[in-house]
Amino acid sequence: MLQDMGGWIAFCGCSEQEKPFRNREFEKRYQGYVLQPPTDYPRKLVGITESSNGMRGLTEWVKPPMLAGDEKKALEVYNHGTARAVSFQRMNNAVVMAIEKLGEKV
Repeated sequence: MLQDMGGWIAFCGCSEQEKPFRNREFEKRYQGYVLQPPTDYPRKLVGITESSNGMRGLTEWVKPPMLAGDEKKALEVYNHGTARAVSFQRMNNAVVMAIEKLGEKV
């Protein structure tokens, strides 16, 4: 679902003005996924550091994912999710957007 919205980085990097619209979009997508669950989903959410390291081929610096919430359910998602993440090119665009937004706040 977050991949459809540009990924975790883009979702978290939206401006305060965008948040109500992004939250509503998330809610609508969630309702759709409840009615028609996806056939595949990512095993983890990739953040700025992992995306940046992955683009540079520095995979040895990528730490294992942290589990959140119910450990058993989180492991089930990880084990059954696809290893395919948002393409690094798409992530790169999201990283640039997030960095630009941070610059606006400084």
